[in-house]
Amino acid sequence: TLPASWYTSDKIVEIINKEVLHKEWLYLAPITRFFKENDETYVQYCYGNKPFFILSKYTAQDTFIDGYLGDYQQQVMPYSHNKDLLNEKLQALSKISTHVTKTGLVFINYQQSPKSTFSDHFGKELDPLINSVDFTKLKHKRTLTYKANYNVLTFLDGYQECLHCDYTHPGLSRNYNMNSYKVDNYKNFSHHLTCSKTNILKTEGDGLFLYFFPISTLSIYAGGMNCFRVIPIDRKTSRMEIDYYFNDDNLQSKLSDDLIEKEFENYFKFTRQVQIEDLDLCEATQENLEHGFYKGGFLNPEKESGVIFYQDLIRDRV
Repeated sequence: TLPASWYTSDKIVEIINKEVLHKEWLYLAPITRFFKENDETYVQYCYGNKPFFILSKYTAQDTFIDGYLGDYQQQVMPYSHNKDLLNEKLQALSKISTHVTKTGLVFINYQQSPKSTFSDHFGKELDPLINSVDFTKLKHKRTLTYKANYNVLTFLDGYQECLHCDYTHPGLSRNYNMNSYKVDNYKNFSHHLTCSKTNILKTEGDGLFLYFFPISTLSIYAGGMNCFRVIPIDRKTSRMEIDYYFNDDNLQSKLSDDLIEKEFENYFKFTRQVQIEDLDLCEATQENLEHGFYKGGFLNPEKESGVIFYQDLIRDRV
């Protein structure tokens, strides 16, 4: 395992921000997170005290998506009434690299000239998994952002295995066979697989669970999708950013708008319960780590292969 001291070290968090988050390709969201019909909009982010924003426009005639270092509200918004001044301010900012996949997933890299291309970074195994889903049909419904009392490594340890799922996530284990759970690891991402026991799989692509090193996930199940990012703040604090999506188009021919919204709320309630259970578990684990109860140990190469995989990547970068 990683050294126990890494889970309670502000210095390690600083290194992860500088050597990992600010240098790797990061998965953000499906492109629908950034588009509004006939309007220009932005979404602000900040990882490791380094803010950036995604600026996008979507109309029938014009579509673009760009990323810039900086704070949109402070540096750009005051000039949004004047197109010439707006363009001047944008041109003065440093751009970041963006990549949109064939089926509509957006990735960014803080570096203008990343050390590897997107394709080289993730390899050839990613495309067959994500190309089976049209992410442009998933509408952004809600975003939750909150601070959590655990180290980023504590959270990732839990996400990259499911030994805890049977007793920690009763709702999930009722719908999925946790004995079949496994993690396939590829180049800088993991594919989580399990078998459904019920009719919880409702739409094309349901049952797709991906982890993108270092901080992002994508989960499609129960008719919707959630994507979350766990942002390191300090040795015992992280910021969770969770986006929720739903395929309204799949139901519009069958249900009224009110019933579609009810379907989404049912999905949100189900997936949010799983996330709250993980929150409680990770915060309790971090408390034990702060007291020095954990000293290190060995990982199961079969049941904890996902943990071994991401920890090796962290160790290599740090």
